[in-house]
Amino acid sequence: MYIGNFDGKACWVSQNSPNRSVCVTGISGTGKTTRLNFMELLNAKAGATVLVLDTKQTHTAERIFPCIQEEYLQYVKLYPCIA
Repeated sequence: MYIGNFDGKACWVSQNSPNRSVCVTGISGTGKTTRLNFMELLNAKAGATVLVLDTKQTHTAERIFPCIQEEYLQYVKLYPCIA
């Protein structure tokens, strides 16, 4: 799975990774949600199952990164959490 670029080099999750999970951390405003939106879209387009546990409600249709929102909503199904 493509994660992004770091120091000009592409970063990928290894095919040998036991569960291919990704943990993204950083301070507020560094682009974590935007990067995750891109990763989710790329994986959904490739036919992968993407499961997001959205405790901060950042994955509503109106909060998806605007540059990819239309395409994202074509590939990714959003289901609200009912508490």
